[in-house]
Amino acid sequence: MGNGLQDAIDELLAERDRSGLGGLRRIILETSGLAEPAPIVRALTQTRQMEFRLRIISTLDCLNAPVADELAPQYAAQLAAAQSIALTKLDVVDDSRRREAEMVAASVNPFASLVTSQSADERCRLVFEDGEAASLPSSGLLFSAHRTGNEQVSIVLATWTGPVTWADVSEWLENVSGYCGERLLRAKGFVRVAGCDDMVLLNGVGTVFSPPRRIKMDAQTAEGLVLILRDIDVAELREFSNASSENPPSLRSR
Repeated sequence: MGNGLQDAIDELLAERDRSGLGGLRRIILETSGLAEPAPIVRALTQTRQMEFRLRIISTLDCLNAPVADELAPQYAAQLAAAQSIALTKLDVVDDSRRREAEMVAASVNPFASLVTSQSADERCRLVFEDGEAASLPSSGLLFSAHRTGNEQVSIVLATWTGPVTWADVSEWLENVSGYCGERLLRAKGFVRVAGCDDMVLLNGVGTVFSPPRRIKMDAQTAEGLVLILRDIDVAELREFSNASSENPPSLRSR
């Protein structure tokens, strides 16, 4: 990695600019099957061309969908980071195998949109649809989701009682990110920050967080930050959280 990725993208965009053909609409980066998403996202944030939107797409093989302890760490990280998960080999599996694959995806990443069209062309179009998934599932839906028996991945909901200062939120995030390291796969959710009329959207892949965004939401919006964790349970995280932060959130897992 090093600086290779950002240098390559910067040179690609500079060459395109010199050609007079106009800007690129999309750059698709296909990683290896063992790639960890967080270091790639971190490298992309360091490019000199910062006006882009990042979308992470993962695939899930319906014919060989992993279960229980078969989910490799890198694959768990890829599924957890994705905005869209496209199911593949749908033409050679029955509905039962497809539903099993859907449950695996939902157990690792409740945020992702599942792309299940039988048409390969349609799947390609759907994974690149613009609509940003800014909504957070209600806590009831999130915690009643089907479990696959996979003990590697935990999904934890962090909520503060009433508005919390941004200083407390950022301190807690920094502490938890440092403690979890690569065991923190994904974080996304809405927090009501003191002095701000809107909700604040927090979104991170691994320990790399996008700038917080103010989002106008209605009264039905579910507050809380959902953490997708690998090899760490809610009890361990709660113990660290309470010991390291002055105003920690309450934590519960589904």
